[in-house]
Amino acid sequence: MKFFDENLTLSGDWIQLAQNILKQYPKVMVLGKTDTGKTSFIRAIGYYLIKRNKTIGIIDADIGQSTIGLPGTIGMQILEYQDLQRSFAPEEEIFFVGAISPVKCIEKFIEGIDRLFQICQHKQAEIILIDTTGLVIGQLGKYLKCMLINKVQPSCLVALQFGSELEPILKEFEDSSLIDIYRFKPCSEIKSKSWRERKNRRQGKFQEYFKNLKLSDFNLFEIPLIGSCYNEKNILSEDKVLLFNQKYFLDVLSVEIQDNKAVLIVENPQGSLKSDLFSEIKEHLKVERIVIIPPTWFDNILVSFKNKQGLSDGLGIVYNINFKQKKLRVYIRKDTKLNSIEQIELGQIKVKPCGIELPYLEPEAID
Repeated sequence: MKFFDENLTLSGDWIQLAQNILKQYPKVMVLGKTDTGKTSFIRAIGYYLIKRNKTIGIIDADIGQSTIGLPGTIGMQILEYQDLQRSFAPEEEIFFVGAISPVKCIEKFIEGIDRLFQICQHKQAEIILIDTTGLVIGQLGKYLKCMLINKVQPSCLVALQFGSELEPILKEFEDSSLIDIYRFKPCSEIKSKSWRERKNRRQGKFQEYFKNLKLSDFNLFEIPLIGSCYNEKNILSEDKVLLFNQKYFLDVLSVEIQDNKAVLIVENPQGSLKSDLFSEIKEHLKVERIVIIPPTWFDNILVSFKNKQGLSDGLGIVYNINFKQKKLRVYIRKDTKLNSIEQIELGQIKVKPCGIELPYLEPEAID
């Protein structure tokens, strides 16, 4: 799909801003709540710039309603004048966040935008346009956007706001001599979307991406598996897990230590792990909490095939994980290139191969 639409036009103050961006703003970030027209603004401004022979970088960080890439990812494209004549979209670079909201992964979200921003600069984009999420309200929204602005240091902030909802963020940069701020009312043509409409749009994106699938097996002895509830770097060795099982007469498949908690993958948690053992296990592992997960919990989790640049070479859906044999079976697109995989990364999204989202519930810790 082409990012630009030839029917997009600029009018009024947007034309003046586009002219200013053309002359003096190499880094532009657009802020606004959900359904304020951030993406439409970037598409219109981008089209204006590319028609004037500027090489631009577009970073789509709206991970819940991605235009470039799939939900759960930050996408980036470099666009030139010649791309207007093509019937296909230019190559995308994708950073996998693995969530549809940055709430639980703010640092990773910021890392992804910064990494793609650096790539834009390396590829000599003359102007970089950054679309952001609609999380702008409250302390968390302010914290996230201020972190992002401080990291990227845009030369221009474009605020699309209904009233004064962005002012707590904008006031932090009002006195900056390096950042100019432009305030606009949201696009009047933008219609508010319901939660259901947003979910359906994500489903459509997943459905389109995963329409031509095959099952592929991966050896976890050769390719590390990482994620919030399983990370090869923190897994106890097989010998230590064996000793652990012998000590407590258990059949635990994996033990991972994460700061002050232990994540135990257990085939049959109800039948094998009694509550009276928890205190002993916590003392033995020197942790304050225990998280118990059955292997089936990982089924349908969205995963990314991560290359050595830290970017995604494709996405897949977990079919199952055999922790005893250290084998992972994943639904992947038939055209997925697997020759440059450095890691397989687990996300925080569950989806069926047909594109339907499933609830993702973090396992509860036992104190």
